[in-house]
Amino acid sequence: MVFRMLVALAALVALAGAAVPGPQDEDPFAVLDGLFAPWDRDDGPGLSVALIVDGTMAYERGFGMANLEHAIPNTPDTIFRIGSTSKQFTAACIALLSLRGELDLDADVRTILRELPEWEHAVTVRHMVHHVSGIPDYVGLLAGAGHELEDHTTPEDTLKILVAVEGLQFEPGSRFQYSNSNYFLLGAVVRRVSGKSLRAFAEENIFGPLGMTDTHYHDRYAEVVPRRADGYRRSPFGPGWAVHNTTWEQVGDGGVFTTVRDLARWDAFFYDHSLLADGAALHALMHTRGVLNDGTEIEYAFGLGVGEEQGRRVVAHAGGWVGFVAEMMRWPDDRVTVIVLSNDAGSVRPSALAKSMAAVLF
Repeated sequence: MVFRMLVALAALVALAGAAVPGPQDEDPFAVLDGLFAPWDRDDGPGLSVALIVDGTMAYERGFGMANLEHAIPNTPDTIFRIGSTSKQFTAACIALLSLRGELDLDADVRTILRELPEWEHAVTVRHMVHHVSGIPDYVGLLAGAGHELEDHTTPEDTLKILVAVEGLQFEPGSRFQYSNSNYFLLGAVVRRVSGKSLRAFAEENIFGPLGMTDTHYHDRYAEVVPRRADGYRRSPFGPGWAVHNTTWEQVGDGGVFTTVRDLARWDAFFYDHSLLADGAALHALMHTRGVLNDGTEIEYAFGLGVGEEQGRRVVAHAGGWVGFVAEMMRWPDDRVTVIVLSNDAGSVRPSALAKSMAAVLF
């Protein structure tokens, strides 16, 4: 196994030579280090990365700083906010409730969240899972109401502004339009149906069973999280960096804090379904793509994009919020997964980096 990984990584040397300086017989792991050299510094933020090949952690490193004020570096154990990469966990919670017979995916969401307005068309849970609901994005609604990222906003604030939405943007199921409102409301559905917060339900059914001890939905903005990274952006006041965090408390559409090592434990479930209850059925449902009213299949499944690139099946979801960006990209038929978590939203392009790490293996 290790030999096969080294042979595969050795191909990186031949194929990445034009992008990464160095002799063609260079240690392949050194070539990976070279890919992240721009963030290998002690005066700026960076990222943590992992490359998983056939269930084995082939490469894991941290680059740059998790906290500039206290000179704390990023490591594979650094905890990052992962933005919309969180959506796959919210979708998994919805899927589990459905598989257990506690939630009808085709139910009008108003039968669960009764305070929502009676729109001209019924919006189902399934519509929201696949982003075909027509519900406008709450982030834009809050911004339009004058809320800044530095302001403290709560789930109650968000639900209030969604209750005030008078009409949908389009007939549900007629087209795909990504909206964070869908997954925020799905988090509320989990609470209403299960009687537990999204954080508690995910801990009990996903994070706990998989041993993801450094992972949680961060639903209390002031909560102390050991080993967490601060988010950063270039300072608007001059040279250097500025902290770029948020006090918004909404979860479901985002809000998961985790590490590359914990996400590797989640990745293991996609190959060994016995790691979670109802695992085989959960795996199948999470990969079920949405279908529009006219029968067109879309790539967005349950919190995962399921598509194909250059003849290879790929499953992925990126994320970005305040000073953080993330990508978790899996090539299931090749048993290759790349995870990129960063606290430098200004210069890190996680999806491009993930592809750069993995494509050479193919």
